[in-house]
Amino acid sequence: RMASAAQYEIKVQGKGGHGAMPAECIDAVTCSCAIVNSMQTVVSREFRPNDAVVVTVGTVNVGTRWNVIADNGSLTGTTRCYDTTVLKELPERMERIARGIGEAYRCDIEFTYEDLLGPTVNHPEMTAVAAEAAKKIYGEENLVYMDATTGGEDFSYFIEAAPDNMGAFAFPGVGSVEWDSCHAHHSPKFKVDESALLKGAALYCQVAADFNCK
Repeated sequence: RMASAAQYEIKVQGKGGHGAMPAECIDAVTCSCAIVNSMQTVVSREFRPNDAVVVTVGTVNVGTRWNVIADNGSLTGTTRCYDTTVLKELPERMERIARGIGEAYRCDIEFTYEDLLGPTVNHPEMTAVAAEAAKKIYGEENLVYMDATTGGEDFSYFIEAAPDNMGAFAFPGVGSVEWDSCHAHHSPKFKVDESALLKGAALYCQVAADFNCK
């Protein structure tokens, strides 16, 4: 199971001015900071603990100079979840909190949210077919059932399009100490042991052959 993925942007508009005269300004920095902190309450106070929601603020751009009250700022980030109901409710709850903070700090808020991927949920029957195929290609001792991950994957669209959602996603594994390819995805040191790609292709063929022979 893999999570959904969405991206959002929150623009904060205040009123800039001299850093020595904050009372004459509407500070976009303090408002932006309050929004960053409060976004975490979406996870801890808006949803149940077992809903497994992630709200990440990835960038904060606000202010241009040390002695100037910033007039605007922007925050961007991503959300992740497994439940389609949570997926639908996330934007409204995030926007409500952001706009409420904006009102408290006298700032105007512009909120945009874009769903990128739905959750990737393996079909039990296809998972069983893939597992048996993997044993043939990699050996039973190398088959590992992974815990759910909050990473997102556009394979979810293929599962949605398949009859009865009959799809399954597998990680063939491309790590190798010899190739120094033991670093995580998105790491600047990420590498792939390309010799593993052959077995990955073989796994695809084995799954197709086994499924068609059922």
